[in-house]
Amino acid sequence: MEGGLGGLTPAAHAAPPHHRPMPPSAPQRERTAASAVFMGLLSGAYRFITRRSYRAAMFFTYLRRELRRRRKAALVVASGLALGIALVVVVNSVSSGMTRAQEKVLQSLYGLGTDMTVTKAAEAQDAGERPRFRFDAQDDGSGEEQSSDRVMVQGFQTLASSTVGKVGEQDGVADAVGGLSLQVLKVSGAFTRGQFQQDGQGGQGGPGGGPSSPQGRVQGGGADFDVNSYTVYGTDVTEPALGPLTSSEITDGRTFKATETDAKVAVADSAYAKEKKLETGDTVTVKGVTYKVIGIATATSGDAAANLYLP
Repeated sequence: MEGGLGGLTPAAHAAPPHHRPMPPSAPQRERTAASAVFMGLLSGAYRFITRRSYRAAMFFTYLRRELRRRRKAALVVASGLALGIALVVVVNSVSSGMTRAQEKVLQSLYGLGTDMTVTKAAEAQDAGERPRFRFDAQDDGSGEEQSSDRVMVQGFQTLASSTVGKVGEQDGVADAVGGLSLQVLKVSGAFTRGQFQQDGQGGQGGPGGGPSSPQGRVQGGGADFDVNSYTVYGTDVTEPALGPLTSSEITDGRTFKATETDAKVAVADSAYAKEKKLETGDTVTVKGVTYKVIGIATATSGDAAANLYLP
């Protein structure tokens, strides 16, 4: 071939095509335009605008645009956040309200009255041992009423008076006072003796012709009685700030005086006084001893410690 080397035509080398860059994306164009605007502002009348303030302004601009573009997603996210915050606020409010209510209920017990009670467990008793009451049967028609009281220590044994001083000497104990909790079981009523009624026909003769025992039956008689159980608490009147009576409020009459250590007076619980129709000035009898009711106490929280309080 013409112009060839050894009959070969040299290879034709074409020039590579001109490389065209990819067009910029929309975010890149926005950043480029923003930078140009910013540089123009810096070189123009708005030279006081700093780069930080400009970035903040652009951030909120982008944020507003994104929220407009994704309104549904933004609404869902905002609703979820609002619901979560509302639940946290509700839970905290309920918890705080319950705490304040508990403190209000227990406020009357904090630092007032008895915080701890020291007792001694009672010894086990025989299963067959029961309280016994003795009454004399009266003739028919007498109608005389009899009563008998059984006073028992309420579930515990008594402690020596020296134990009170030992308890008061313990660490963390501000003061100690003794007391006696009793349960009174009172049985009252009329007990009538039955009458033996002999049959109209005489008994037949016994063996050997001897007289036989009379035949008949017992008629009439019986018992009509009432059982009343109540609790009595013996309080130390020289320590009015201690003891179960401090958890009650005197709503009628008065409380004990420090000089009434041996006085025959009593303070009745309001619920027990209403049940037994007791008022200030009435009398109650415990184991044959008569006490005058000088006051009515109403429990400020819960049930009362006893039905009657005695010195």
